[in-house]
Amino acid sequence: MTQREHVEKPYGGPVPNDAECDRRQLDQDRARTYLNTKQAADYLGLSRQFLEKGRNFGTGPPFVVVTAKCIRYRRADLDQWMADRSATKVADYRMGRTVVE
Repeated sequence: MTQREHVEKPYGGPVPNDAECDRRQLDQDRARTYLNTKQAADYLGLSRQFLEKGRNFGTGPPFVVVTAKCIRYRRADLDQWMADRSATKVADYRMGRTVVE
């Protein structure tokens, strides 16, 4: 049997080979790594409009411009952006940046 051939499951559906499974896993990992604006907003617990305004004013998380109408956010960038805004008291927080002493 060649690598391209599929083995039939008992119910009749094809079983993907190892290479196809690896490709699917890579696609799933990539889909989880890059988020569109709505997914990023849901992930952060913020509104889509907040992220859109943040892009315009330069106050939001880093983003990737795929095309003029296709914006993506890296999950790691979102996590870092939130971590950079951690504060222990309100007085530590100034204009979207934490004060480092």
